[in-house]
Amino acid sequence: MSFKISTYSTKGRRPNQEDAIWHSSATSGKMLAVVADGLGGHNKGEFASNMLINKFEEVYDELELLQNVTPQMEELMRNASAEILQKGRTDSAYQKSGSTCTALFLEPDAFWLAHVGDTRCYRFREGELEQLTTDHTVVNLLVAKKMITASEARTHSRRHMLTDAVGQNINRFKVDTQGPKPVREDDIFLLTSDGIHDSLTESEIIKVLTTYNIIEEIAPLLCSAAYTAGSTDNLSAIAVSLHI
Repeated sequence: MSFKISTYSTKGRRPNQEDAIWHSSATSGKMLAVVADGLGGHNKGEFASNMLINKFEEVYDELELLQNVTPQMEELMRNASAEILQKGRTDSAYQKSGSTCTALFLEPDAFWLAHVGDTRCYRFREGELEQLTTDHTVVNLLVAKKMITASEARTHSRRHMLTDAVGQNINRFKVDTQGPKPVREDDIFLLTSDGIHDSLTESEIIKVLTTYNIIEEIAPLLCSAAYTAGSTDNLSAIAVSLHI
């Protein structure tokens, strides 16, 4: 099994870039991809999202050796949360720092996920797009309780209000984990910050995935489509396709 990878990240219409993305090399037949979206404004969000990316990069060689990576990925997020909270205690400018984070670990026959916040991981398989992560947002709770519809959630005034994020209390925030789950040849995994999926519907994302056959172009094209659709947020995407 081999991987083809597309990545792109831009500050878009924002004055600064609080998104951060990273992926490992895939030379070992395994790979890790991470998208983080910083919270708190200006350097506070950038500090938190980049801390997460740096920590995943530091431990990747250890993750490659494990049979189940999700406990370690969750522990990493909780350790990062503790460090972000400590930074806020020693420097009041960082008291509102935090970040969402979605991390995908892939092997030739399985994938694992660890997730906090409203960054997302999708899987595109046989023409269908499936959201694998659950948004940790107030509006998602309202949808689950049938108080609003999914369509209403897209424009709701509280759609950006998170219920969980790295940088909250180390023991209280929720980390969703999955895996190992099977993969198939030609699966495409897509990680996005909310600047992408807030601006593009699933049908619009599918249109990009099906119109362009060169996987390396997918991430920049999604960011461009979201920008054209009027996004005022940072825009980040990682697309990974699997091939035998």
